[in-house]
Amino acid sequence: MLLKLLLIFLAGLISDLLVTRYTRAVSEKRPLLAASLSTASTVCNLTFVSLILAWTENSGIAPIAAFAGGSWLGTYVTLRQA
Repeated sequence: MLLKLLLIFLAGLISDLLVTRYTRAVSEKRPLLAASLSTASTVCNLTFVSLILAWTENSGIAPIAAFAGGSWLGTYVTLRQA
């Protein structure tokens, strides 16, 4: 279960890195990059959510907390680099 939680944490990190970079591209009016990141973000998020639900059907709140923690770190890292 610990490995699954780590993978879910990494999925949250990757997901939020994409979303934060997408938001930056939109604010900088870079349409091609924004559109590409939007597509990548959508594919990743739907894939991650499907896998997380399949892997952790009866695991309580731990997978949600792991994904949220990864999302927090993804936003922090992306904005810290700005």
